[in-house]
Amino acid sequence: MNQINISLAQPEDLDTIYEITTIVAKALEDNLYFSPDSKEITSLHIIERGFTLLASCEEKVVGFLAVRIPQSDNDNLGYDISMSKTELHKVAHIETVAVLPNYRGKGLHVKLLNEAEKLIRDQGLHYSMATVYPNNRYSLNNFLNRGYKIVKTTEKYGGLLRHIVYKDLFCEV
Repeated sequence: MNQINISLAQPEDLDTIYEITTIVAKALEDNLYFSPDSKEITSLHIIERGFTLLASCEEKVVGFLAVRIPQSDNDNLGYDISMSKTELHKVAHIETVAVLPNYRGKGLHVKLLNEAEKLIRDQGLHYSMATVYPNNRYSLNNFLNRGYKIVKTTEKYGGLLRHIVYKDLFCEV
């Protein structure tokens, strides 16, 4: 595989990101693996409430990772583990990681996650959290191998079972 470049998405990348989301969702054998966001929600991750990283190979976007800063939003995963109000404001959500089928298994999820963690820390946020479908062993292992812990298994997104994974970015082991 050629060199992969990681960059911050810009508003003009929205259509490309949404196209990848659609391709990835259609390619999955089990639609419980992936709960794609709407185009409007995806745009919030680029412009207002977080950031999105793009993985590109030969100038073609082949994957992305979206981060949202939920602050005191009702869906802040910190509520699920009884974080204090002060700590809730230190949480970042890894909302979506999607890689085109031909580029899977090449470490892009981990590469994107590593870069996202740096940017989250640079913003002074302490905790990275995400939800993962329990049967999605590839995604789950990528998080666990990066030091995330499963802190709760519960229903999310209208009744879909998800592990909540958590990492304190200032307690690297």
